Amino acid sequence: MVGAPSGDAPKSLADPAAREARRLRLREPHMAPLAEFARRLRLSHPDRLIPDFDPWDGGATARVLYLLEAPGGRAAGSGFVSRNNPDESAKNFFKLNIKAGIPRQLTVIWNAVPW
Repeated sequence: MVGAPSGDAPKSLADPAAREARRLRLREPHMAPLAEFARRLRLSHPDRLIPDFDPWDGGATARVLYLLEAPGGRAAGSGFVSRNNPDESAKNFFKLNIKAGIPRQLTVIWNAVPW
């Protein structure tokens, strides 16, 4: 993926169609190993809501890992750990990365405690 995807904007994952479009991309080569990791976590912790990695990020080919503490309620609601989640923290993170000039394709976001 080169450049920002079409529709890349803060809070864009408030839209159910946007969330479904991302889910369809979890099988792409850069995402498959991470999607499998999240799937195995869900199997071993069926009582927890564990979001997926965002396929608009660099996935397994990323050079930068943003390791956050735990997903907020909006991540659980969207199903993704994403800078596009519909909350102010994600919006600020989105803007910070743009201001710093860090292309999202070089990054991946995850949580130390993924639930």
